[in-house]
This record gives sequence, C-alpha cells and structure tokens, in this order.
Amino acid sequence: MSDLSGFGRRFFRDLFARMPRLSVLVLDNYQETEASSSLRSIFREAFEEIPEGINVIVISREPPPSALARFNASQKLGQLQWGHLRLTATESRDMSISKDLNEESKIQTLYERSDGWAAELILMLARGNPESMQVASVADSQQSIFDYFAGENFDKAPAEHQDVLMKTAFLPRIT
Repeated sequence: MSDLSGFGRRFFRDLFARMPRLSVLVLDNYQETEASSSLRSIFREAFEEIPEGINVIVISREPPPSALARFNASQKLGQLQWGHLRLTATESRDMSISKDLNEESKIQTLYERSDGWAAELILMLARGNPESMQVASVADSQQSIFDYFAGENFDKAPAEHQDVLMKTAFLPRIT
C-alpha cells in the first residue's frame, strides 16, 4: 500500500512483457472505480507502460477522467461514443431483412425496442414475432446479452483459453 504507483508500473510492465505482440487488454466497467480510488492511479501508471503493438480498451459509461488528459492530448487515447456504435434505422432494417423480416412496421418496432444496440436486435430477431415482444427489463436484457456472448465466445473457445479466462476474471466489484 505504501507504493501503489510503483506496484502498478511493475505489475503492468511485466504483464505487457508477457503478452504477445498485437494483444488487446480489455478493462470493462471502468466507471465502477471511484474517482478517488487507488485503482485509478494504478491504471494511470499501467497506461504509461503500454508498449508498441499492445492495445488497451477501457469500457466505461463515463468520459475519461482528467488524469488521463495527457493521453488524449498526445493522441494515444481514442474514444468511441454511443453514437459511433449505435445502429441506424437503415442498418437495423438491413439486418432484419437479412433474417427474412420484411414488414416495415415490425422492423421499426424492433429498431425502437433495441435502441440501436446490435446485439439486442440480433437477440430480438432470434426470439421471433416482434408484435409479441415486450420491452425487457434491464436485468433480463443484460442476462440475454451475457448468455449470447458466452455462447458466441466463451463456449466456442478452446479449453485452454476457457481456463485462462476463468483464472484471470476479475471480481464483480473492486473498491
């Protein structure tokens, strides 16, 4: 605890040295770390250690904190906003038509209910009749998305990759 910055630098320098070139480290739910937390200072040190050929993706519902402004100024930090990721009505229509749904009113219903979120649109198309679909609760929607990605990614990964993922998964909350 007396030298968290030093620990962060050494830990991430070693981690990045062990990662193959062109690897990506993903840190999800960054907004869950408190602004004053030691974890944020460790991440700031970690970002200083990112070598050429390694990328770090930080997923957050909040903009980057001011402590990372130098990364933004040096163009080492890029940001994708929700608008960059959100499907347009035309893209949603094209996806719906590719799944043999051609009725405009049903396509519009799917687009509105998915709010432009591609994974949710795919799940809704897989569920069937848009007229009978109720707007899912946030918890139900998150569980559906988790199940979808678990099936698409984790379950199809080789056993040794699954083992690494299970051994390196973070706790659901870190203070």
